[in-house]
Amino acid sequence: MLADTVRLRNRFGPCPYFVKAVSLIFCLLLIGPALACGAPGTQTTSKQKPSTQKTEPRAQQGVLDLRDWNFAEDGPLYIRGEWEFYWRELLEPEDFAEPNARRAPRTAPRWIPTPGSWNGYNYDDQILGEEGFASFRLRILLPPQEQILTIHVDNQNTNFRAYANGQMIGEQGVVGVSAEQAVPRRDSVRKQLPATANELEIILQISNFHDRIGGFTGHFAIGPEDYLAHSPREREFFLCGGISIIGLYHLALFAFRRERRGKAALYFGLFCLTIAVRLLVTGERILVQEFPELPFWFYNRVEYLSFYAAVPLFALFQYSVFPAEFHRRVLIGILAVAGFFSGITLLTSARFYDAWTLVPYAIFTFALLIYAIYVLLRALWNGHADAGLFGLGFLVLAAGVINDILRILDYIQTPYVVPFAFFAFIFAQSAMLARGFAAAFHDVEDLSQTLEERNAELSRMNRSFERFVPGHFLELLNKDNIAQVELGDSTLRHMSVLFTDIRSFTAITESMSPEESFQFLNEYLNYMEPAIHSHGGFVDKFQGDAIMALFRGDDEISSADQALAAALEMRSRLDQYNAQRSERGLIPIDTGIGLNTGDMMLGTVGSRNRLDTTVIGNTVNMASRLETLTAVFSCPVLISDFTYKDLREPADFAMREIGAILVRGRREPVGVYEVLREDSGADARLKMETAGELLFAIAQFKARAFEKARTVFEEILTRNPEDRLAQFYQEQCRAFEAMPPPDNANWTGAIEMQVK
Repeated sequence: MLADTVRLRNRFGPCPYFVKAVSLIFCLLLIGPALACGAPGTQTTSKQKPSTQKTEPRAQQGVLDLRDWNFAEDGPLYIRGEWEFYWRELLEPEDFAEPNARRAPRTAPRWIPTPGSWNGYNYDDQILGEEGFASFRLRILLPPQEQILTIHVDNQNTNFRAYANGQMIGEQGVVGVSAEQAVPRRDSVRKQLPATANELEIILQISNFHDRIGGFTGHFAIGPEDYLAHSPREREFFLCGGISIIGLYHLALFAFRRERRGKAALYFGLFCLTIAVRLLVTGERILVQEFPELPFWFYNRVEYLSFYAAVPLFALFQYSVFPAEFHRRVLIGILAVAGFFSGITLLTSARFYDAWTLVPYAIFTFALLIYAIYVLLRALWNGHADAGLFGLGFLVLAAGVINDILRILDYIQTPYVVPFAFFAFIFAQSAMLARGFAAAFHDVEDLSQTLEERNAELSRMNRSFERFVPGHFLELLNKDNIAQVELGDSTLRHMSVLFTDIRSFTAITESMSPEESFQFLNEYLNYMEPAIHSHGGFVDKFQGDAIMALFRGDDEISSADQALAAALEMRSRLDQYNAQRSERGLIPIDTGIGLNTGDMMLGTVGSRNRLDTTVIGNTVNMASRLETLTAVFSCPVLISDFTYKDLREPADFAMREIGAILVRGRREPVGVYEVLREDSGADARLKMETAGELLFAIAQFKARAFEKARTVFEEILTRNPEDRLAQFYQEQCRAFEAMPPPDNANWTGAIEMQVK
C-alpha cells in the first residue's frame, strides 16, 4: 500500500494537493486526535530511543549537508530535496570532473524535487511528459566518521543507473535513449558506498519509455553498514512468511468447516495470501531478486492484480463476518468493479492500465474504507461480538497507513510502520476468527456433553422401551429403534414359538390381595425370563401368568433346539422357585409348556394412536393349543411334529410320542411328543420305561384294535398309575369298544381335542 501511495503522490507531480487533501480527510475520519502521539519532526531509530527531536536535513540546489547528522545515533536517512537535473542527457561522473571535464553538460543545471516525477515539470517553458531520459546529480557533505555507509534505492518505476564518487554502484533494467534501447525492470539496489572523506557525489541516469510516470520516484536512503545487515528485505521475508502461514492456516480451517464462520476463514486466508504475493513484488521486490529472469510484464501485472484482488477479498471477509450490516448489493458492486479493473490489467499494456486504472481504483478503495468504517460502526451499535477485535485491528492498520502517508508528505518524521500495522491487523482478525472458532468449540463441547447426556437418557429410554418392545423384535422388522416402527410393519419368519402359563393360576391367587398377586406374578416371571434369554430367545408378550417367547435360531443351532433347551431350563428353574416357596410355607406351582415351529407373521397392529406388536399364524395357534393340552395329559412339555423334525439331534432329548392330535381349528392332525427331564424323578423314569409299549398301543389304536390297545394301556397303568396319557387312551378305547367309530377312510386315529 505504501508503494501505491508513492505512485499516487508522484502521479500528481511535485505539488500533490489531491493526495494531501485525501490524506487529511482520511486522517480526520479515522484517527484525528490520535495523531498527537506522532508529532512532526520526530524520528525513532532501531539503535536507541531519541532523546530530542531532530529535523531531517533536505537537499537544496543539488547539495545535501549532513555534517550535523550522526548516523550512529540518528539512524539512516531518506534523501529528499532538490537535485541537479539535466534533461535528455545521460551524464557520467567524468563529465563533472574538475578542472578538465571530458564532456561538460550541454545545459546549465535545473533543480527538481525528489523523490518525484518529471511529469508536468516546466523545463525551459517545455512541459515534460512521461517519456524521456535525464541525469540527476547530488553532492552530499558528510560528517567525520569511521563507519562504512550503504545506500538503498527502491520503489523506482523507471530504469536507472547509479554512480557514487565515480563508481557505478547499481542499476535497474537498461537505461536507453529510446524505447528500443531501454529495458524495463523493477528492482531494488543496496550497495556499500566507496570509501570517502567528507563529500559524496551521487549521479543517477534515468530513462522511461514504458511507465506512465517518469523521473526519480523511488526512495533513496543512506545509512551505516549495519543498515544492510538489518535490511527491509529481511523484514519483508519475515512478514511474507508469517502472513502466508496465517493464510494457509485459515484455508485449512475452511477445509474442515465450511459454514458461515468457515467462509470468513476462506476469504481471510485468500486475502492474506494475496497480500503475501504483493509483498513479493513491491518494496524490496523479493520475487524479482530471486527470479531475475521473470519478464517485466509478469511481475508488473502481479503487482497491480494483487492490489485489485485484495480489496474485494477484504470486502468478502467483512461481509462474512457482518452479513447483517454489510449490504449485499454493495458487495456485488465491489466484485464487479474489481473484476472490471482486473480485466483491463490482464488485457491491456502496462502503460494503459497504469495510466487509467490505478488512480480511479485508489479513489474507489478510499471510498470502500469509509464504507468499511460505516459497517464496523453499525456492527458496534448492534452489539456484534466480533466488532471490537475487528475494529481494533482496522484502527491499527488505518493509523499505520495514515502515518506513512503523512510521512511521505513530510507532515511528520515518524518511521514507516505500514508492514507492522498490517501484521497487527491480520493478527487481530486471526484472533477474532480464533475466538469464534473457540466459542464454536466450546459450544461443541457443551453440545457433546449434552448429547452424551441425551444419548444416555435415550439409552435408558431404549432399554425401557425394550421392556415393552424387544430389541430382537425390532431387528426382525429391520428397524434400528422404536421410532422407526409404523403401523402395518410386518415380516414373514420361520421361527419357534413357546407358550407357557401357570396351572390353576386363578385358584392360587384367589386368596391373595392384588398387591400380593402382582408380587407373586413378577417373582415367577423373573425366574422364567432369564432361561429364555440365555438360549437366544426373547419374550414377545406377558399375558397375565402366560409367557409367549420367540426363537429365531442361527447358523449353528436351530430355533427348535433353542426353544426346547429354554423349556427344559424353565422347568429346572421352576423346581428352584418351588423350593424357595416351600421354605416360605407356600404351596408349589406347576406350569405347562407348548412348542411349535413354522412360518409366522411378525408385525404391528392397532391404530394411529395405539400400536402393539404381535405374532400371528397357525404356528402360533398350534403352540398355544399344545400348552393347553399339557394340563389334559399332565405333560410338562409338549412339542409338535414340526418342532421335532427341526431338532438337529432329537435322540439327545428324552421324549415319547403321544400320537396324532387334531386340535380345534385345524383340518390335519399333528404329531405330538412329550419331552421329559431325566432328572425329574420316578414319574419321568417310568414314562421312558413304558415308552415302547405306549407307542405299540397307540399303533393298535390307530389300527382300530381297541381291545388289544386297551389291554396294553392297562398294563402301562399297572406299572405307572399316574400316567394320564395312558388313562386318556384307555378311556378312548372303552368308548370305541362300546360304540366303534364309523368304518370309513376318514379314520386316522387322531384324537380330536375340543380345548382352545
